[in-house]
Amino acid sequence: MRVAFLGKGGSGKTTVSAGFTRYASKLHDFVLAIDADVNVHLHQALGLTVEREISSIKESHDEIQKYLRGTRSDLGDRPMISTTPPTFDSNFVRISPHDEFLKRYATIDGNIGLLTVGSYEEDDIGASCFHEMLYTLAGIMHHTLDSESDCVVADTTAGTDNVATSLWFAYDLNVFVVEPTEKSIGVYKDFIELHEAHDDLTLVVANKIEDSYDEEFIREHVSPEKLIGILPYSDAMRRFEQGEKSVLDEFETQQSIVFQSIYDALRARKRNWRSYLEQLRASHERLCKRWYNNFYSLELHTDLDENFDYEVALSKSPSEPLRRQVKNKSLEEDQLSLVIFDCDGVLVETERFYVELLLEFGKEYGFEMELADAMNLFAGVTLKTCMKKIEETTGKNLKPDFFETFRDTFADRIECEIKPVEGIRHAIESIHIEKCVVSNSSMASIEQMLGAVDLLKYFKGRIFSGYDLKKWKPDPALFLHAAASMNVDPKKCLIVEDSLVGVQAAQSAGMKVLAYTGSEFAARQLKDSKANFFDNMVDLPEILSELLGVPHSEMRLEAQMS
Repeated sequence: MRVAFLGKGGSGKTTVSAGFTRYASKLHDFVLAIDADVNVHLHQALGLTVEREISSIKESHDEIQKYLRGTRSDLGDRPMISTTPPTFDSNFVRISPHDEFLKRYATIDGNIGLLTVGSYEEDDIGASCFHEMLYTLAGIMHHTLDSESDCVVADTTAGTDNVATSLWFAYDLNVFVVEPTEKSIGVYKDFIELHEAHDDLTLVVANKIEDSYDEEFIREHVSPEKLIGILPYSDAMRRFEQGEKSVLDEFETQQSIVFQSIYDALRARKRNWRSYLEQLRASHERLCKRWYNNFYSLELHTDLDENFDYEVALSKSPSEPLRRQVKNKSLEEDQLSLVIFDCDGVLVETERFYVELLLEFGKEYGFEMELADAMNLFAGVTLKTCMKKIEETTGKNLKPDFFETFRDTFADRIECEIKPVEGIRHAIESIHIEKCVVSNSSMASIEQMLGAVDLLKYFKGRIFSGYDLKKWKPDPALFLHAAASMNVDPKKCLIVEDSLVGVQAAQSAGMKVLAYTGSEFAARQLKDSKANFFDNMVDLPEILSELLGVPHSEMRLEAQMS
């Protein structure tokens, strides 16, 4: 959750944002505060105990850009700017005192962390606008992976600087702090006019209200649905500003009702990560075409990795994601030369649909079973084996055209039902050693499924079907045939499977195997197998890079040398 406090200078915005930060810190294990105001006073308002000088992120802009860039390769030698969308190879910021970025660049006191943008230095005077200094913060925000259980509080400028950068969509809620003056109300109305498309994201807190006349003035200019709270003039805060640090708790207690209202409004905002990424990409393209492309004489908005997904990135463990996802069993470190993918459940999500269709066809013969049990019975095996199991269970013979009718129905419906496994496209494009597909399904079915989700282009001419060899998993013959056809030693092959029969076939073939447990069924079926397993396809390139002993950005060179 991200909230920005805005307002005219002197409105008490910093005081209110500091009070809310301290209030939120009692509800969260850790809160990140951001001082994004040209007047750098948030650390004082928070009453932080600072053991070293507060450093500004603008002073470390190049270093921060390099950190956020990570190991991404899509940019080549091109620079990364504040709006460059991240990739799965970027580095990210997590809202935790243990986060490497925050440990390096934030001031941490107890369970509050503080990032400070900075203010004008002598060299900046007459040479830059403050919104230029916010570019570093914008890049950080677009690389921050925060969930609904996290809290980020920003003390910002009057508002126009945010509108002039991609920060305009970076916050889930804007809280405009106004005092009972025409100038303060005017600044708020100017912001709303500029931010009209996102007016629903902005609420108002009236501050420094001394009497009923002040309150009436505010209500004349701010609609009831916008006014979230009224803060009376605080004697406690005046004493704090005179040096009495101990009165901060008194101020929070006095304003707790309003702070809770703000917190409730923030929690009610649900970020749409897909929309966020679309806005970021649109802003990046617009900014590059207007200025940056000409400045650098480069096309900065083209040929970028478009497979990134914030929600997928969020699903990864924040610390040691690879080691947490892979069961702690050692893998041999022989050079890998070939990655063999199963199709159903690994490249495309069809297993559930396939089994549901079998249950539908089986009803005619009195075959009924819970889906979970049917998944255990049918997933990963051939259609003819499934038919035999139905006959054995019901004691009835299936019609002679059952096979063809089922296959044709499956083929007709799959075009609408099928979708790629989440993260698989990124995994395929990030693995630069040989790849192929080995499946128990027919060649026509494999090609149809891969074609429907635009994955066929990665494996054309390198697909092996059990029907062609008349051998099916768990028989290892199909994997061995694929390795021989690709002219690769079985010991240098790695299989990615999601079924028990596939894992058994790989182990019988003497090949390394990774069991993908991204579905509940696969996790249940494979939990007792002796395979190494992982549950997020985005992690696959990193897993392979560990086996190769090199960053996966260097895997192409390693493969060429093998």
